[in-house]
Amino acid sequence: MSGNRPLILLQKIDPVEVMDRLMSIAREQKAGSLCSDRLIKELLKEGEEHFLESEKITAVAVFSGQVSTSLSMQRTLGEEKFKFPSEINEGATKTRIVFEYNLRQWREVLGVCTMSMTHPRLKQVTIPILLKLKERLPLIFGDISYDEAFPEGDYGELTELN
Repeated sequence: MSGNRPLILLQKIDPVEVMDRLMSIAREQKAGSLCSDRLIKELLKEGEEHFLESEKITAVAVFSGQVSTSLSMQRTLGEEKFKFPSEINEGATKTRIVFEYNLRQWREVLGVCTMSMTHPRLKQVTIPILLKLKERLPLIFGDISYDEAFPEGDYGELTELN
């Protein structure tokens, strides 16, 4: 793929703190005697993802140089409309995309925007974010597949910020 690789700035995630907060909400949502890992897996399997809406993660992607692609999409999650991170303006010399989603929305965005049919410029950003979230929060993001054939050398450079 030609063009510059984007810089991706991702909010630093403390997996223990995030999972503790999610577990507290999940236990309220579904009372029972399941251990934490099993409870999370069961809720996700059943599509009961409301407990994920309490945690937000922010990322910024910066494209330098001329961007040769123009993309735009919008999705609806439940009743709430939200834009995918796809405002890449053709001919711009620098483009910044700010992503701020709750974990439920991140699952939706990353599930769609890392597939093989997704535009390569978007995959440059979303695949590295997915891989980092799989590493930090495997119970939440571990089941999301992505285009493994997309060249790793084309991934954006991801940096975690405090």
